Amino acid sequence: MNEQHHNNAFTRLSNTSQQTTASGNINSRKSFNKIIDEQSSSYIKLTAKHLCLFGIFTIIAMILGILIVCFTSPKPKETCEFTFKRMMKSSIVSSSQPRSVAVGDFNNDHQMDIVVANSGTNTIGIFLSQGDETFTNQQIYSTGSDSRPYSLVVNDFNNDNYLDIAVANYGTNNIGIFLGNKNGIFTNQQVYSLNSSRPVFITIGDFNNDNQTDIVVAIRDTNTIGVLLGNGDGSFQDQITYSTGYDSFPCALVVGDFNKDNQ
Repeated sequence: MNEQHHNNAFTRLSNTSQQTTASGNINSRKSFNKIIDEQSSSYIKLTAKHLCLFGIFTIIAMILGILIVCFTSPKPKETCEFTFKRMMKSSIVSSSQPRSVAVGDFNNDHQMDIVVANSGTNTIGIFLSQGDETFTNQQIYSTGSDSRPYSLVVNDFNNDNYLDIAVANYGTNNIGIFLGNKNGIFTNQQVYSLNSSRPVFITIGDFNNDNQTDIVVAIRDTNTIGVLLGNGDGSFQDQITYSTGYDSFPCALVVGDFNKDNQ
């Protein structure tokens, strides 16, 4: 009976040991799985963090690289080149000695024509544009014997919407007006005396605010400028002179509102 009791106790002990061992194995497995899960979670978090940092670093590196290339790469040398076509020549008399030139559309064909003051032949010459970078032969208008035209200007002096020409005749102490029409043809010269003054330069402006074009000339030999007020019909009033000072010898003019008084 004692032996049986001993066997029963051994059996219970064995069962208890097995249960304890099994329970320990289960708990150990759970603990191991928990550790694995925690490590996996930490690894995933760490990997995501590294990937994020790597992405930011990559973007910064790319931006820095682009900036370095932009600011350190040699810039292409900028060049400015002008190309001119071969000069087109229009023949004039070799002795004409052209001293001044102006442009305007004299025949209303929307092409720029040319007028030249020929001091050597006492004429002005008109070259009408043919629209293909060439011009007609010179049309000659006399400025008078020994007139020696020095300077000219283009404007509509009689308000007919056709351009006219004013020329400063140095040799004959006057200005000449050529009134134009729509065909590029001009009237004979109308002369306005400057007395004993020899004009070397001519330009225009509205000096009395009457919306009519006036003329001013530089007179070198008398140290003056001369103003001729326009009447709006192609005619002009007598010269009004203004001194430029002793030995000033004026040879050019420019017109503008220098004191901003609209005059």
